[in-house]
Amino acid sequence: MKRPNQTGPQTSTFERRYGSDDLPQPGGINTSVSPEAIPAHQFRRLENVDWNGNDIVPRGGQDKVKTDGVILDPLAHIHPTQFITASPVRNWILGDGCPGESAGTGFFLGHFDPEQDPQVQRSVWYETATEGLAIASYGGVPHVVVDRELRKISQMQVPWGTETIEQTGNAHDTPLATLVAKCNCAIEAFGLLFLLLNNNTIYTWDGITLRLDSTETHPPVSACVWRETLVIGFNDPAANKLRVRDFNAGYTTVTPGAGTIRVRPGRNSMTSHRDMVWAVGDETVIWKYDGTTLAIARTIAGATIQTVARAFNALYYGYTLDNSSDPVSAWIGQTVDGVAFDDIHFSVTGQVATAIAVRGLAYFKDSLAAAILLSVGPSRLIFSRGEDTDLAYDSHPQTGSLSNDIRYLVVM
Repeated sequence: MKRPNQTGPQTSTFERRYGSDDLPQPGGINTSVSPEAIPAHQFRRLENVDWNGNDIVPRGGQDKVKTDGVILDPLAHIHPTQFITASPVRNWILGDGCPGESAGTGFFLGHFDPEQDPQVQRSVWYETATEGLAIASYGGVPHVVVDRELRKISQMQVPWGTETIEQTGNAHDTPLATLVAKCNCAIEAFGLLFLLLNNNTIYTWDGITLRLDSTETHPPVSACVWRETLVIGFNDPAANKLRVRDFNAGYTTVTPGAGTIRVRPGRNSMTSHRDMVWAVGDETVIWKYDGTTLAIARTIAGATIQTVARAFNALYYGYTLDNSSDPVSAWIGQTVDGVAFDDIHFSVTGQVATAIAVRGLAYFKDSLAAAILLSVGPSRLIFSRGEDTDLAYDSHPQTGSLSNDIRYLVVM
């Protein structure tokens, strides 16, 4: 970078202003083509900065870069202030083995980033891991538990056309702490990173110290933030409860009036919508908790419901349908008000013929993202085109031809 009027060896005074000397007005951010193909009046990445002595310092903000999202719109403009300080927002996936390498040895982390090529990236392969992974954002930084070790991931911007795994090998993280048991789920709340362990305990991490927060009667496996609390789910049917943890570290127990609640391990089986908690557990039912009553909200005969997520002011749920008479199929359902349910909102199998399961759902950059498992071929991520969640999705397969299972996905 040169300052205006900077001179010196191999430099010269320069002046470049948009709207003069045949340079058009600023045209916003262009992420649809490779960086070398971007016109001079457009940008790949923007950071709002200012001079502070000899230092460049960021200025925060959240104004949009363009007027209506059309890259080549002549009305596109750049605000002189109020940009967010740039950082990557990625759709992280966690799965078995490593796409293109192994279907079941160890576990891998990957991510979808529309500002990289390829967009679906293998980030790291923990080839020797045996107890699985758990991933969450803490303080804006991805953290991962590999077997029983908590680590902080260093995010990288790799050269265009390169995968992260090619640059980093088998790890690009920093060990932080050793846990006493396998971690089923990790989630940030109250300024802490909560770690739900398979030995019936819940620990917290504050960036320095690992602390025991609660000892349970069954292994906690999933959680979501609701109101001013953290709601925790269990997969063991003998538990048959939710636990609600408040800001002051107080725990209360919620049990259903009828039925037995089970929650699927991971980050995609619980969410909040319309001031209620929603949970699923590889069964035919969707549970909801409104602060008073924990009850079944929906039953889909022949279904295995594995994931729920909130997007576009609606609740979405992904499931496998096996009614014996028809081939196994994968579906995404939707409810806006929590009363009327559209179980056949979108047929995943109708678009991807071999799709058999929706492993995870999440809102990601104005799209509903879904991780889907295929009976033949590599698992893939699909993304709705904006709010049109009942129409065709953009599809992005993983590397290679192996059918690597995806455990869940997390946006951070």
